[in-house]
Amino acid sequence: MTSRLALLLLALSAGCAASAGSIAELQDEIERCEVDLDLPEDITEEQAKCALSCIEGDCYNLEEAVEFAESYLSDCVKAECDFDLFPDRPEISFGEDEGTLSTTAEELLAKPSGNPNPKTLVGIYEATGSGSETLDVYFLSNDYRVRNEIRDDGIAMAIECNFQLEVGATDSRTYVAFAWSPIEVLDWGIRILENATADTPYTAYGFNAHCAVEIAAGEWPFCTKEKGVPDDAMTCVTVRNGELTMVTRQDQFQQGTSQGKKIAD
Repeated sequence: MTSRLALLLLALSAGCAASAGSIAELQDEIERCEVDLDLPEDITEEQAKCALSCIEGDCYNLEEAVEFAESYLSDCVKAECDFDLFPDRPEISFGEDEGTLSTTAEELLAKPSGNPNPKTLVGIYEATGSGSETLDVYFLSNDYRVRNEIRDDGIAMAIECNFQLEVGATDSRTYVAFAWSPIEVLDWGIRILENATADTPYTAYGFNAHCAVEIAAGEWPFCTKEKGVPDDAMTCVTVRNGELTMVTRQDQFQQGTSQGKKIAD
C-alpha cells in the first residue's frame, strides 16, 4: 500500500511539473536572459513551445528582438508560431521643429541636452566611440563624439576627435568636421537631397587618421508599426529606446542599428 501510495504521489508530482508546460519554460527563459518582456495573457502552450524553439536558448537573439522588435527571432515567432511575442514597433512622426539648424561644428557640439520627445524624428542625436592605430613605433588613439541634427530645412553632422599619441612620442590634438544637406519632410519620412562630406585628417608622424562625417543622399521612410520596413523600401528610420535607429531588411528578417541617442528636440 505504501509503495502504491508513493508511486501515486510521484505520478501526481510529475503531472504537476508537466502541467506547468511550455509557458512556464518560456517565462523561465525570459528570466534567465534578464530581458524586460511580458508574455501575452492569451498565449497558448503550443505557442510558447514554438517560441522556445525559435529562441533556441540564445539570449543574444532574445535581447535583440526585445530591443529592436525587427529581428530574425521576432519574424520566426510571427511566421511559425502565429503570434507577436515582442513589443509593438513604435510609431513616430517628424514632429514640430522649434530649433534652428546648426551651421558649424562648434555650434552643433555646444548645443545643450534637454528632455527630448521619443516619438518624433526632429532633434539632435549623439554617439561616442574610440579607435586606435599603430604606425612603426607610434600608437595613436582617438576618442570621438559625433552629433546628428535633423530640422525642417536640413540635416547636419558634426564630429569632434581627440587624437592622443601615447607611444613613441607625445602629441594631443582636437579636430572637428561638419557637413550638412537640405532635406524634404514628407508624410512618410524624409528625403535627404544632397551628398555631403567633411574630413580633417591627423597626419603628424606619418599617420593618415581621419576625423570625418558623411551624409548620403537618399530616402528615410518611417518604420511602420505593422511591418517595420515598408514593403517598397529596404530600410526605415525610427526612434527606439531613445535612439535614432536605422532598420534594414536582410533576407527574411530585419536588423536595427543605433545611430545615436536623442539628447534634444
